Amino acid sequence: MTKKQKFFIIAITVSIAVAVLLMILLKKKMETVTDQPVLRRKSKHKRIREEREIRRLNAKSLDIRVGGHRISLDVGIYRRENGMLYVRVVIDGKLIRRSLETRKESEALLKTRSVIMAALEGQKEKKVPKLAEFAKAYLEYSKRQHRTSTREKRTSRIRKLIENLGSMRLDQIDKRAIRLYYQKRLQEVSPASVNREGSLLSSIMEYACELDFIQENPVRKVKKLRESPVRERYLTPDEIKRLLDACKALSERKGVGHNPILYEIVLTAILTGLRKGNLQNLKWSQVDFKTGNIIIPAGEHKNRKPLYFPINPYLRELLSGLRHNYPYAEYVFCKSDGTEYGDWKRSFNTACEIAGLEDVHFHDLRHTHATLLNMLGANEYTIRALMGHRTLAASQRYVHTPPETVREASNALGDRLRSILDGSD
Repeated sequence: MTKKQKFFIIAITVSIAVAVLLMILLKKKMETVTDQPVLRRKSKHKRIREEREIRRLNAKSLDIRVGGHRISLDVGIYRRENGMLYVRVVIDGKLIRRSLETRKESEALLKTRSVIMAALEGQKEKKVPKLAEFAKAYLEYSKRQHRTSTREKRTSRIRKLIENLGSMRLDQIDKRAIRLYYQKRLQEVSPASVNREGSLLSSIMEYACELDFIQENPVRKVKKLRESPVRERYLTPDEIKRLLDACKALSERKGVGHNPILYEIVLTAILTGLRKGNLQNLKWSQVDFKTGNIIIPAGEHKNRKPLYFPINPYLRELLSGLRHNYPYAEYVFCKSDGTEYGDWKRSFNTACEIAGLEDVHFHDLRHTHATLLNMLGANEYTIRALMGHRTLAASQRYVHTPPETVREASNALGDRLRSILDGSD
């Protein structure tokens, strides 16, 4: 064998060895990449789903084994509307969803394997409670999540839900049961009230989903009822005067409807636009005469942000008089002994009767406040700030334009156009 032949054989051998080595390295690299969790690309439709997929995992990356053998599973991590993460996996053809009890992806990845292993080992399913039983747990949860006034409303609505659906297990409440409940309640209350009760039931079922008692919220599949047009009621300047005169009369006379501070309550409501609950709970510690603000804490305000309402000179005079009359009281609107006055619904309704006002609720004074600001020329951003709303749309529901104002604007436009055409402008 010549030297050239020997060299040629050696070169071929080295080339084959290098090629084999490269193939081995490439295969290991591909296995490493495959083992890593892959962020799944989502279509536009899936990105707007309420339950958004975060990651799609394979069994290798989680090292899930049964009987010593690694198994293949289709595993996905999703985020609910409230931010909580849960795992969705198909085992033996059955879709299983389990809460990961965290909002952090890093913690979710660590918990995913143990949650799936528990499902594979045949962990006993939770006993699904009845609505009446679960409602108690929801009310405890509600105490940590909602304001006192909201909790009180929910408590009264839950009673109606329990009366009709309380004997059913959570997984037995389906679209048919909900529709039947709506039909029955429509014979007793308005569509708006039924929708509020439906929203509460939806919140309860969402909480049950988080605790893995049910897989989905059936209320989401039922359409809300069509409600009547939004009620528009505010007081005209003449009605305001008549109401305040009636409040003064009630503060001076004894008997049914007597309330010595009703005049101050109603006038403060019109001047500030504060909600009834805020006025009932208003303490002198929230009235800062130095900075000239009434402070409503975030926990007592509907949009969960503190409200600083400016004290104008008229309001300052009114509050100073109350402070002088009740120097040791804790609450601004109080009884003669300084304790919280409570509800003034009866005396307010009596005052409305004396004033000859029909279909007036105390909350209409808040609408009156916003409408007066609009009539005085305040822009929509100023009204939103004074009302304590987050959005302009919320404030617009309280602002009403009186018919005489619309007519005056139309007449002014006609006069202006006439002057232009006559050449007198």
